[in-house]
Amino acid sequence: MATAHGIVILQNRPEKFSVTARVIPEGTGNLYLKGKVADTFPKFFSPVIFSIRQMQDFLDCPNLDCADIVLRLDTPNGYPLAGGSYALTFGIAILAAATNKIIPAKNCYTGCIDSTGTVEEVDFIAEKRRGAAGFGFDRLFLPKSQIDMFSTYIAQCPCGSLADAYGITFWNER
Repeated sequence: MATAHGIVILQNRPEKFSVTARVIPEGTGNLYLKGKVADTFPKFFSPVIFSIRQMQDFLDCPNLDCADIVLRLDTPNGYPLAGGSYALTFGIAILAAATNKIIPAKNCYTGCIDSTGTVEEVDFIAEKRRGAAGFGFDRLFLPKSQIDMFSTYIAQCPCGSLADAYGITFWNER
């Protein structure tokens, strides 16, 4: 199991959320989700799975096409997640669970993932940067196009892809 933390804007203010993922290698390729998401979830989640499938040949992990993926989503007051900025958080949680890695608790993730695996820009990035720092996170993983060289709130880890985020998260384990 692996837990990743993310930051979203709910009711005009930053809120943190968590995704805990478990990968069951001898499954049937099902996704089980506990928690509330908006109706747009499949639209934003499908590219995450596509990106993971592209990476799995390079990682020491089970065949995720046959594995069951169990996700538990914890949001403030059970509020459903909408939009796609949670996609990077979901992707890191699943990859870490599949490769038996522990995600540093002080990491925070935000970013949409497109159909090619690219991490795309998110709305309200300045507010998310300040919010992540306010919640006590040390590092914010964000789209590389949205890095702010003058921000002093939090260390920023720019990501062009889910593979970048995974590599930066676990770089010291090589």
